[in-house]
Amino acid sequence: MEQLPAESDSYGVTDWGTPGSGVRLQKIAERLRINVTNQSALGHHEAAKQNLDDLRWLKIEYYDGRHTFRWPSHTAL
Repeated sequence: MEQLPAESDSYGVTDWGTPGSGVRLQKIAERLRINVTNQSALGHHEAAKQNLDDLRWLKIEYYDGRHTFRWPSHTAL
């Protein structure tokens, strides 16, 4: 889908920035960090590890050398 429906703004979609933007990368990274923390607290260690792996991959592939916002820390595991 190229564009989200207009009513999607009521869900905060515009806060996520445009596709490929630093804003969107930052939001995705923060969501993964939250998932790692919550999953670890619930004892879902494999799910937390998978999200942490995704967070590390995103950092290497899309953040390093391209963006300057603070990358979310992930101390949950």
